[in-house]
Amino acid sequence: MRNKTSKEFLGLFSCLIIDFPTDGESRGQDCSYRFPDVCVECYQMGEFLSGEAITDYGGASHIASIVLWIIIILVGTFGTVTNTLIIIILSGRVRKRRQFHFLVSVLAIFDILSCISAILSGTSLIICFEGWINRRGSSAIYFIQIGNMTFFFSRSLSTHQTVIITVYSFLGLSYPLRAREWFTWKRTIMLPLIPIFLAIILNFPRAGTSFVTKNDYNETEFDIPSLRGIDYISIWRLKWWNIFYVAMFSIHDHIDFGIPLPLLLLLNFLSYRKMRKLKKSRVELHSNQANAVQPVRMFLPVVSFLLFCNVGVICAMFMVQINRNTRDFDILIKMRNKTSKEFLGLFSCLIIDFPTDGESRGQDCSYRYPDVCVECYQMGEFLSGEAITDYGGASHIASIVLWIIIILVGTFGTVTNTLIIIILSGRVRKRRQFHFLVSVLAVFDTLSCISAILSGTSLIICFEGWINRGGNSAIYFIQIANMTFFFSRSLTTHQTVIITVYSFLGLSYPLRAREWFTWKRTIMLPLLPIFLAIILNFPRAGTSFVTENYYNESEFDMPSLQGIDYISIWRLKWWNIFYVAMFSVHEHIDFTIPLPLLLLLNFLSYRKMRKLEKSRVELRSNQANAVKPVRMFLPVVSFLLFCNVGVICAMFMVQINRVMYRELYLTSLLWNALNSSPVSVGRRIFPNPFGGGGDSRIVQLTDYGK
Repeated sequence: MRNKTSKEFLGLFSCLIIDFPTDGESRGQDCSYRFPDVCVECYQMGEFLSGEAITDYGGASHIASIVLWIIIILVGTFGTVTNTLIIIILSGRVRKRRQFHFLVSVLAIFDILSCISAILSGTSLIICFEGWINRRGSSAIYFIQIGNMTFFFSRSLSTHQTVIITVYSFLGLSYPLRAREWFTWKRTIMLPLIPIFLAIILNFPRAGTSFVTKNDYNETEFDIPSLRGIDYISIWRLKWWNIFYVAMFSIHDHIDFGIPLPLLLLLNFLSYRKMRKLKKSRVELHSNQANAVQPVRMFLPVVSFLLFCNVGVICAMFMVQINRNTRDFDILIKMRNKTSKEFLGLFSCLIIDFPTDGESRGQDCSYRYPDVCVECYQMGEFLSGEAITDYGGASHIASIVLWIIIILVGTFGTVTNTLIIIILSGRVRKRRQFHFLVSVLAVFDTLSCISAILSGTSLIICFEGWINRGGNSAIYFIQIANMTFFFSRSLTTHQTVIITVYSFLGLSYPLRAREWFTWKRTIMLPLLPIFLAIILNFPRAGTSFVTENYYNESEFDMPSLQGIDYISIWRLKWWNIFYVAMFSVHEHIDFTIPLPLLLLLNFLSYRKMRKLEKSRVELRSNQANAVKPVRMFLPVVSFLLFCNVGVICAMFMVQINRVMYRELYLTSLLWNALNSSPVSVGRRIFPNPFGGGGDSRIVQLTDYGK
């Protein structure tokens, strides 16, 4: 950075106190008069709602900001005082080792920190907005940086401590006997370490992606108007930002903002429902349940108010992400005019070679109109660096070998899954729930195997020139085949999760499982992965569309797009909604969440099963019936986890390098084909992985209630 052809991004807190141009192509950025290629830009620029400049003291927005600041001070002071009183009042009960009161006292401490930091954060901004402190000095930007980061940290503490108290109350109400064993005094006093650890981990990306430095652009040599008189600025570390916000899909923001609120909503709804049910029943409450009812009653209004407050915060952040006042990935997109830059979709990028070196890496521009460019956010490339037209090269041969393996594995998977469906059809007619769910998984796996073959074939025929890459049939074939593959992969993954949850609950809660998983309810379960697959793949399908290649005309003369009649284009507005404003939440639900969930549930199932086999207590019939499905399904899930590790590593490399290596994409297809093929019958082919024939008390596999 900081050379005569540099563009640098300012941190959020510098953007809040500096006015940038708000109109035209230079919106959100400012460049040097002497060196037009030396620019600074705000990914999210600061602006008043009224459009006033930051130096228009006395304007409506300035007055509104001062009023909000005064309210923050009053509310923050009131919150500090009331939380201090709570700590004093509960101190006597904490000394008597009352777990709930201890947790509430810790929450009060975190809330005090949150109130104080909110006052400091608001004050740091107002004194800069109103010119009460010199905005050009280092003290201003350091005060803002520290004040706001302390606020984010304390907010994380309060949120996750609230989640812990809610979980504590819910478990005490639902499982009164076990709660006494789970929440001993020694364990309870260790619980606040969880929100502290999470707050440190989740706020590290926010603190680490920007740093304060001297403003080199303030020199007369550059003369950037917006930065005149600013001695210190906050700069983004773009490599860190690419790791935490792009490659990892802003997972820290999801854990901090996205997950706690629906979790709190669900747990408090279940707690309220349980409490009302207990109140209506005439059965004498267990002492632990009676003790848990009052904390739930006390804490429900607190969580309800927290949810209400955070709805406003989330809506505001959503508006910021949608309307962020800067250009996506260094540019302002304008469609099909003489000063436009357009992004191609992934599947067009896979079959087109773009420049790989210098500033033009991943993009190509017109000779006649240099400002008319097309770009691949993730460009396609062979590992060896060969061109896509170098037929017979090492990468081309490797791709053909991978394709042949995909066909063999996919065909084998289609045959074996068809056999599973035929074998289990008789048991399904007898209303065996587990066999029905496995049969549905086999149907989804069959679709996944076929779509993997079609997806690999659609790419290979373009890589090897067996079909005209420029025709509409090629790009449509690739688009449809690969979207079908993503859809079938989602079906398989979420059906596997459902079967794992089914087996775990049958093993852990045998009596309730009979009520939960009736035949009518079980046959409705496959609708859940179908619904999820449609919802989660809609953003992928909707963010790109196939259109005629206008850049193929002689008027533009773009080397990379010569002979290409149809291309896939990104809908950037949709991309902004699903991948920026919503932080790629569909990708997390589809790729990130299922794997650790499967790992956790299968570990708990295995542990429970071994514990039951070692005990000398006679198993309940439902528990005995659940052991064999767990034994049968553990290798399946283990292999699924193994296959997906390779896929996740490949996708992580893609996000970091912004390059989709063609061999890696084919390898990911192979991993998914492997996952969908022979493993489903692994339990029938291979011996019991746990050794022996099992405990003599374990009866032949049936289903709940059979």
